[in-house]
Amino acid sequence: MKKYILCILLVVCTFLQAQDISQDKPYKDFVVGDQTLIKGGLKGIDIISGELRDKAGFFVYISLVDKTPTYTKIDSKINDQSLKQAFDNRRIYEDNVIRKLNSPYAIIFFYKQDYKINVRTDSSFLNPNELLEDYAYPYLPLSNEKPMQKEEKIDYSLFNLYSAIVQQSAKHYGVKVQSAFNPSDKPEGIIKWLLYLMLIVLVGLFLYGTYKSKQRKKA
Repeated sequence: MKKYILCILLVVCTFLQAQDISQDKPYKDFVVGDQTLIKGGLKGIDIISGELRDKAGFFVYISLVDKTPTYTKIDSKINDQSLKQAFDNRRIYEDNVIRKLNSPYAIIFFYKQDYKINVRTDSSFLNPNELLEDYAYPYLPLSNEKPMQKEEKIDYSLFNLYSAIVQQSAKHYGVKVQSAFNPSDKPEGIIKWLLYLMLIVLVGLFLYGTYKSKQRKKA
């Protein structure tokens, strides 16, 4: 249900963004880089991050990168060395962006060609690895999916991660962001509860079978 609500929100945000095209209003406050890499929601990000900033003094950004700038030479062949060089280039780019941000902050970096997502923050209450594993990675598309489906899932993954950061930040500062939306439930959490339910059912069936067997022996 939450997934459908979020999709509807993205459609609404896209519509609102389209209304402002004629006025040439780029949303630069909280979105860094190539804003064309996501289909919609830029105005939603501007509104939500603006409300969190006003109420808590905390800044949540998204950085969108098509091709990662090259600061160090990358080997043409894909190997451990070239992967490390690509990683180093992304970190140099991130460090350059972070120098210009307001603090305290959290920022999502999306690299389209590298197909990478990263979270950086200067606040200890946010755990970037957990955020990525719980709210971004489970929703990323498979490599063999159609381009349109991949783009939609990437957008969803980014907005789900963004919403999780906003909600955790608002909770930490004890404020409520009215314009924010809740992230989708973590798939592993749902699976865990399904496994628990199956285990309870199996135990119940076992106990029931044992009870009926004893009853037959007594008879």
